Amino acid sequence: MLRSILASSLALAAGGLGISFATQSNATTSAGTSATALSMAALANTANPSILETATSAGKFNTLAAAIEKAGLLNTLSGSGPFTVLAPSDDAFAKLGNSVNDLLKPENLPRLRQILTYHVIPGRISSADLIKTRSADTVNGQRLNLTLNEGRLTIGDTKFSATDIQCSNGVIHIIDSVLIPAKHDIVSAASNLHDFRTLVTAVKAAGLAETLSGPGPFTVFAPTNEAFAKVPKDILKKLLLPENKETLSKILTYHVVAGRAYASDAASLSKAATVAGEEVKFALNNGRLRINDSNITRTDMDTSNGVIHIIDTVLIPPSVDLAALASTPSSSSSIGSASSSGSGTDLINLAIERGVPLFNDGNPAACAAIYEVALVALLDRPSLPGDARTMITSALSAGREQVNASDRAWTFRTALDKLAEMPTMMAPARRGN
Repeated sequence: MLRSILASSLALAAGGLGISFATQSNATTSAGTSATALSMAALANTANPSILETATSAGKFNTLAAAIEKAGLLNTLSGSGPFTVLAPSDDAFAKLGNSVNDLLKPENLPRLRQILTYHVIPGRISSADLIKTRSADTVNGQRLNLTLNEGRLTIGDTKFSATDIQCSNGVIHIIDSVLIPAKHDIVSAASNLHDFRTLVTAVKAAGLAETLSGPGPFTVFAPTNEAFAKVPKDILKKLLLPENKETLSKILTYHVVAGRAYASDAASLSKAATVAGEEVKFALNNGRLRINDSNITRTDMDTSNGVIHIIDTVLIPPSVDLAALASTPSSSSSIGSASSSGSGTDLINLAIERGVPLFNDGNPAACAAIYEVALVALLDRPSLPGDARTMITSALSAGREQVNASDRAWTFRTALDKLAEMPTMMAPARRGN
């Protein structure tokens, strides 16, 4: 079902969310054109060669030519195009040191292709066009943002040393550094940021990690830990349980739009279809972009397979009833029952019995959630000894700080195992008056 929804959403993205690059006219050439650029321009004007022929004949792009051949892009860039190539010179590649040789190794060819296609823009785009638009979408899929610094085009710290070298199948602009695109996919990028610990846990519990680590591209509106903290704790814990996997998946895919939609694209739309099959709405409020009732606090975080926008509230699709979910008994309810009637050992054994299969099936987040419920239930016992209370408090604090769900599950499990060895855990629960 998810694959069919993805397919239809991707088709929508291609038609409605596809990012087009508007071309303009009035070509200009930057100041300080090098002798290499002049010779390339002379060759282009005389023989009307292709981009590759022009670059090869200049003698200053040997590393670029070797990389293009190694990456299997010779035929593509020799084709009719047109293409705009931001061409790093040999000196630009030299700044990378030994990493150039590493990129040319067979095992690194996918990354090499990512980097090279990040230097190619579809169409014949002059420097004047780039000055006007200040952005360009590359063949790689990621967007380049340009600035004009003292009359010279730059991309971050990369400068254009010569521009507008016309070829039969496009145009070349020479740059003084190699541009490095985002390397990590959406899930990896989010995993590296502490603010997305809860989101990553939820994505893994819903079984969406593999999809969102795939080719995409996807646009993800990513709620922070603080955004998830606005969701009642009992509901959030229920969502992480295996019986609510479908509901969790529906909520998370409601945060995903097929294709790359940058902030400027979203601002021009009133609504967009999500991978969940339901629409989200966009609006500008005092110059600030919003999605449904959530503020978009940071935009345009590029990843290898899409783009992330950070939001401050979890989006709930219209088809999901959180109130009904809150009133539905779950597997953790039996743990709660055990905590009120049975011994501590019974409660621990029940938690482990339910948690281990989840962990072994590749769902450590759900396992950790069950272990956490058991520890909290034990903590609520008035007769709990002080040393056990200290151990549980410490384990809960440590586990909740861990980004990795497997580590969190093991932290909670270790505490449960130690508690099970305490003689006081054998006694049934006693409630104070």
